[in-house]
Amino acid sequence: MYKLVGIGGRIRGREFSLNNGENFFGRSVNDENNLEFEGISKKHFAIRFEDEVLSIEDLKSSNGTFVNNELITIKTLEAGDTIAVPNAIFKVVKVHKKIVKMYDQNLANQNNDGEVLPDDLAGKVKYQFAKKLMAPIYSLNKSYEWSSLIFMTFFVFVIVNILLIMESTLSTSNRAILNEALLRGEQYVDEVIRKNAALMANKDYQQMDVSFLERVNGIQDYSVFDTKGRILRPIDRENSIINDPFPVKAKEYLDRRDSQGLYRSKITDSRLGIAKVIEIYNPERQTEEVVGYVSLIYEPSSLREMASQNRVVYLEALIVSTIVGMFFCAIIYYLTRNIIIDLIEKIDSAQSNKIKEVKLEYMMEEITPLQSIANDMIFKVRELSGDENLDFDEVEDDSRYLTSLAEVLKGFPGPGVVLNTDKNIISLNQEGEDVLGIREAMSQGVAIEEILRDQGLAATIISLCDQSAEQDGRHASELYEISGTDFRIGVVTFLGKDSFPKGYLVSFMKDY
Repeated sequence: MYKLVGIGGRIRGREFSLNNGENFFGRSVNDENNLEFEGISKKHFAIRFEDEVLSIEDLKSSNGTFVNNELITIKTLEAGDTIAVPNAIFKVVKVHKKIVKMYDQNLANQNNDGEVLPDDLAGKVKYQFAKKLMAPIYSLNKSYEWSSLIFMTFFVFVIVNILLIMESTLSTSNRAILNEALLRGEQYVDEVIRKNAALMANKDYQQMDVSFLERVNGIQDYSVFDTKGRILRPIDRENSIINDPFPVKAKEYLDRRDSQGLYRSKITDSRLGIAKVIEIYNPERQTEEVVGYVSLIYEPSSLREMASQNRVVYLEALIVSTIVGMFFCAIIYYLTRNIIIDLIEKIDSAQSNKIKEVKLEYMMEEITPLQSIANDMIFKVRELSGDENLDFDEVEDDSRYLTSLAEVLKGFPGPGVVLNTDKNIISLNQEGEDVLGIREAMSQGVAIEEILRDQGLAATIISLCDQSAEQDGRHASELYEISGTDFRIGVVTFLGKDSFPKGYLVSFMKDY
């Protein structure tokens, strides 16, 4: 396999893959091989790769194709050959496939597939988490941005946290309130038994008194019935057979030998069911005999309040936990994002030969291999382009030039602005403030495309800066209408001793 690497001109640093068959290069090519430069023909040249043989053919271009400084029509290529066309120089590079294995020194074992496995407990837990538990998350990351997954993960954490911690905390107080309500309900049942057990034993049902239950707040229903299930009280259901679910279930349970004469049930979150056996001592048989049952459905205000308070507590916990979770989620997101941005900026500076190598300011062990790969690629590009011996001590800082440009702007005869190499505003004179509609104090250090409302104007200025830089600092200009007036926008790039752009002086002259 071969590829072309740009070592000069406007394609410097770019790579072009060469597929089997024909690979066309020119202005009318609709893929990554498009060369939209001056002097390039619509179809300038083609490279054929067949049976491990690489060849190049000039497609009757206007300015020709040169291989190793020789004008060619058709020629076989080898690794190391250089191809030159207007504004572009390529180098042929042979690609060697390498299999790189990264491993942890703490890992000692391998499975049947050759995968390195840990032998310590901490390593095994880490391996299982990364390979097994995280597998579905990795799949989701193919469909959703990692930032969205971070926020979703924190939201799930908030919900689980509330369910586990709040449930445990509230259940203790809830049990105390529930037990207190059950004991109070049992007291009402015991009072019914105390007043009516002897009357039921003598079958003096007319004298039974349960009227106090009618005055107790929270009692939803009650029934006193004999051993056959015949209701004795309340009077409006006297002599009918019990058919409500709770008393029926209570009688079935109390008739069991292991019932201990008491049945309690939580019917709903705020409603309790309590039932007891009514027994009386038989002196003739010298045993306790069952003469009936009493059941009570009780809904105390404390349980209603507890259910309502629980809902409020859960809602408050959800809101607070969500806010706190989002805060810490944002910290993790921007902390990770900052490292990635720093890596991108360092790679860009290294590609522009402003720094010798990529060296991150922030610590992140997981990104160190990527930093090493980026440095290897940058050094290979420099080697191919002949820049491997560049003296980086001679690369100049931009600040001295920008200070000089700002001084020039003070005596500038018309509207003007000074930009740094990132197209951020460094200085702006009063006439420039009036033309652009911005103030220097509010715009210093801000990117031109962020501060200008007219994005077309910002794009034009940025384009002229790039054109001037590509033309070794020569003046580049274009006509543009600003607030109904035509202006000739001009840009001059100031180059340092190291031949790199240091800043841009932008002028605005009315076009009469």
